[in-house]
Amino acid sequence: MSVPSLDRRYYFHSTYKRLAKRNRTFGRIDIGEPNTTRAISLVAALKEFVTPLSHDERARLRSRILESLDPDRDIRELEHEMRAFVHYKSAGYTVTPGDGNKMDRFDFLIRGNNREFELECKTFAESIGTPVSVEDSVYVFRAIRKAVLAEPSFRESGILRLIFPARPLLSEQELEKIVAKFLLQAPTEQRDTRYSLRFERRPEWDAWLKEGKHSDVVDNIANQFAEHNLHFMTMLSRNHAVMGVVGSEQRSHPVTSIFSRLKKASDQFSKQRPAVLWGNFLGIGESEFRGLLAETRLGHRSLDVFGHNLFKSSNRNHIVRLRLSADGLNVQATRSESVYVRNEIHTGGPAYDLTSRVSRYSAESTE
Repeated sequence: MSVPSLDRRYYFHSTYKRLAKRNRTFGRIDIGEPNTTRAISLVAALKEFVTPLSHDERARLRSRILESLDPDRDIRELEHEMRAFVHYKSAGYTVTPGDGNKMDRFDFLIRGNNREFELECKTFAESIGTPVSVEDSVYVFRAIRKAVLAEPSFRESGILRLIFPARPLLSEQELEKIVAKFLLQAPTEQRDTRYSLRFERRPEWDAWLKEGKHSDVVDNIANQFAEHNLHFMTMLSRNHAVMGVVGSEQRSHPVTSIFSRLKKASDQFSKQRPAVLWGNFLGIGESEFRGLLAETRLGHRSLDVFGHNLFKSSNRNHIVRLRLSADGLNVQATRSESVYVRNEIHTGGPAYDLTSRVSRYSAESTE
């Protein structure tokens, strides 16, 4: 069973396991593989970051790392902070963690080059603003998988959609029974006040599998992703393929949720120094992010809306710069009329900067 959103979320766990195995067997490590480079870069950044820390600061960082490795957390949040650390460290700054008191709850204090400013890092997960979270989809996918395996008579290929009025409220065991009964009866669609089930048969997948064209099935399933949210799974065997999709009848509001997250983050600064907010979109690839950079509406770039919303309040005039970025492979620094993309670190992706015109600090104070 493959779940893309989980593969991205737990990339470090699976990659580090492979690295440790290759190390024990003296195997060659492919540093050209993106996830391998990401994992090695994260470990190297943490090693560099920990060097000047005090005993208590090291203990707090160790707890943070262990917490980030927990299945209920996302280590990509810590990875983003280390990306920011490497970026400013490479630019000649001294980067120290915030002390965590009631007034200073930001991530880093940046000093050097005749400047001193605060930095707060935020991530926007794939499910931000959506009623169905990644955590919800995990147990729903487990139920679908168990139901499919429990019905050996069901061997058709297709897309199984499980849609809820809002978020999933049924337990994993209840969902497994519902899906298993649905597959056994082989209907096309079933509706209930708590959910709706629909199965779209894909005979072409069956034909491709019989011809041994597994890669064609995988590519076609990947293309279906654009028609759904990121919550989908794939079960693929020698002659059977099922794509499971979980969703909600409620509309997603990612923009509103991002606004809210940025506004809350602005309160974590001391408001006594210039401040930078750096948000990273998780699960958005380099090409998708470049598409957002290139989009314009009424003379403004699409991403400008976040900066304008953040800067418009006088209570947030301590924030000088909003930086937005996405994960990606190496990119070259380029400058054009509409887009400024800067090469952050080896595993960094494109980044976008917007500076405030109403901040009480100058834009040069955070360059």
